[in-house]
Amino acid sequence: MLCEQPPGVTWIARDRRNWVRFDDDGVTVRNGSRTYRVTWAEVSLFGVGPAAGRDWALAVKLRDGRDITAAATRGLLDSPDIVAAIR
Repeated sequence: MLCEQPPGVTWIARDRRNWVRFDDDGVTVRNGSRTYRVTWAEVSLFGVGPAAGRDWALAVKLRDGRDITAAATRGLLDSPDIVAAIR
């Protein structure tokens, strides 16, 4: 599900525990009980990372070499709405 919020804020939510938020400050990824908050300065690029099973999901690649895979996007990367929101 893609939800539009105030200008400059976009959410991609699978459920209450798995979501991604893009805003002026950066990216917040909630995977179950773990939340990752990164600023835009920390983000190197966006890519695709493995998710559960054979699915793929959005991966936030950080400048320090870490990847944060957004479980909320698992299996959704073929959706034009999701790809447009990420771009």
